Amino acid sequence: MRFVILISAIFSCLQLFAANTIITGTIKNGVAKEVILHIDRTYLDNTFVDEFTTVNESNRFSFELDINTPQLIELEYQRNRITFYIDPGGHVDLEFDANLMKHKVEFSGSSGYANRFWSEYKKMFQEESDPFKRKQIKKNIVYYGVDEALEDKMKRLSLTNFSKNVGDIRERKKKFKRDYEGKNGLLPTVFSNYLDAEIDYDWAYKMLVYGHSYQNLHEIPESFFDFTNDVSLNNHDALGNKKYRDFLIAFVNFKHDKEKSEHTNPYIGQYHTSAGFLNGIPLAFFQADILERGFRKSNFNELLPTYNSFIGTVAYNEFYLKVVDAYFSKKPYAIGAPAPAVEMKDANGNSIFLSDYTGKIVIINFWASWCKPCINKVESLKTLKAWSTNDDVVFINVSLERSYEKFQEEVNSRGIADMINVFAEQGMESPIIKKYDVKAVPEFFIINKNGSFAAKPKKTDPFTLRDYLKKML
Repeated sequence: MRFVILISAIFSCLQLFAANTIITGTIKNGVAKEVILHIDRTYLDNTFVDEFTTVNESNRFSFELDINTPQLIELEYQRNRITFYIDPGGHVDLEFDANLMKHKVEFSGSSGYANRFWSEYKKMFQEESDPFKRKQIKKNIVYYGVDEALEDKMKRLSLTNFSKNVGDIRERKKKFKRDYEGKNGLLPTVFSNYLDAEIDYDWAYKMLVYGHSYQNLHEIPESFFDFTNDVSLNNHDALGNKKYRDFLIAFVNFKHDKEKSEHTNPYIGQYHTSAGFLNGIPLAFFQADILERGFRKSNFNELLPTYNSFIGTVAYNEFYLKVVDAYFSKKPYAIGAPAPAVEMKDANGNSIFLSDYTGKIVIINFWASWCKPCINKVESLKTLKAWSTNDDVVFINVSLERSYEKFQEEVNSRGIADMINVFAEQGMESPIIKKYDVKAVPEFFIINKNGSFAAKPKKTDPFTLRDYLKKML
């Protein structure tokens, strides 16, 4: 569980991963000794986290996670998977027969009641979970995912009939919840709110996709979209719910389509449109997501000013990784080309030549203390260096501080004096900045033993970098 713990240590503002959550279980008739949890973090940093544990002699297993947002996770055992709900700081205990786990699981613990309900709810209102079996309806720069039955309804049903159909399903879900609580008692508040978000944003998403995608086919008036005025956009507690995130993306895509944006690049346009409707955590999520998609699909240089604005103003560190990694992955430089030769002065005034380290792997990190993601990157490299026992890896930090005194202060206060630290005296006009074509910070390069640029891994957390460097040594 080291990855989750490290992320919590590095990122402390939003603290989505900061509560003690326990998952335990008993497996009957099992053969395998390994149990895996799959945690979806794609909305934060575009990754899935896998946690592993073993089954003991009593057929028990246990996980201790740092989770602080209500969400669904998957448990895998012997290639079978089940999805269940977890509460921040809660406890879920599962009991199942390995041969029947996809059909029957007993839940207990503080989150047991929520999961017993969730299990019955999903049986009653089944959905297609396989993304490869879902249809993709493209509207502008967004692909709306819907199952085949829903797409068929959208094509053939009139506005009145479609609205009634999805409205009736919404009401049946709410009635199912009311009836269940009437027989078994009120659901826990946090889960009840999660479920309400699941129901309401699913309805709102389907209504919006229908109206936006088939407005011309069904002659849908603009007044139809007034329903969005009653939908809570800034539900800060619902970010762990995929239905909510899908609705936000669809909503901003719709609003941007309807307004006359001054930005010809739709990714930049939607970035600015979102600020007119969202705030706080939902805004940070959306802007990180649109920039990440933009770096994959749009012009790199066009996005740079917006990227710099985002990393300089966003208050929630968790969303940096997604954007910064996307930036790193698209930063143009020639893999295999010789790294530019430069002379640098370290914090002690000594001359440093890149050629001095031929035969070693060199990581050059460009940073400044006024850049919040840069601090995260420095801490990440600091962790990486602490793990490294090999002298064949050299760390060089190039600082763009506004004064030499501030540069020295940061080197000492951040505990990185054991690395090579260089001050870019002329800021963005410094020779090393220009030679390495640095357009924004944080930025980093990996130089191989031959003195040439190496490819960067897709992710830049310490664990990924450590494994990547091992292959280069």
